[in-house]
Amino acid sequence: MPVSFARLVVLALTLLAVLADREPVRAQTPSLETVLARAADYVSIYQQDLGNIIADEEYTQAVDPGRTRRMYSELLVFSPPDDERWLVFRDVIEVDGKPVEDREQRLADLFQETPDVPAALELKLRTESARFNIGFIRRDLNVPTMALQLLTNRERSRLVLEKTQEELLGDLKTWVIAFQAVDSPALIQDAQKQDLLSHGVFWIEPATGRVLQTDFLVEDDAIGLTIEMRVRYQHNDSMGMLVPATMTEHYSVDVK
Repeated sequence: MPVSFARLVVLALTLLAVLADREPVRAQTPSLETVLARAADYVSIYQQDLGNIIADEEYTQAVDPGRTRRMYSELLVFSPPDDERWLVFRDVIEVDGKPVEDREQRLADLFQETPDVPAALELKLRTESARFNIGFIRRDLNVPTMALQLLTNRERSRLVLEKTQEELLGDLKTWVIAFQAVDSPALIQDAQKQDLLSHGVFWIEPATGRVLQTDFLVEDDAIGLTIEMRVRYQHNDSMGMLVPATMTEHYSVDVK
């Protein structure tokens, strides 16, 4: 009996050891800081990759009551040298199905200056990009990648960030991370050059830092203006990267 008992113990211990070896190793959940660092690295590389792309854009604007405009454009999103900002140039080709006149001459006039994008040329690009917008609200800041700037190492220090939940976008697991800007300088200023601090949400793939969706909101209490912008990113097979697929904007004014 004592011998049999010893054998049973050895067999049991051996079986437990085998089962323990077969137990899958569970990945350790990364910290919020780790995920944000991955996102910063991703945005840095993404900024370089996206700067080589010109995209086709279909842009529909609607203004109450019932006024709409549909534009077809080529969209260039780029960064000036040694600058973490994204700028956009919207080259409008058609408006409501009609070709834009004098387009080639306008392009020549815009780019006859230095390619270093000085402040004067940046203003011209923004103004030209918004030339065919409708409604009385100024909308020359509608850059799809604007919210991504806040994830750079330089900008992130001005934010308070919090993971609020996990969510599937398609079949991809994301962390939903809310942000609130708390310090200047801000990405957007009002007409008096006063900073408007933004807030919103990032949907980030924690393992890679890829950003799959952004919500960007800002309010100008002085005039009762609210700006909301949601951008969804989708994988483009031919380019092998995520690209802005849709940008939904909503501008509202509380008229008193």
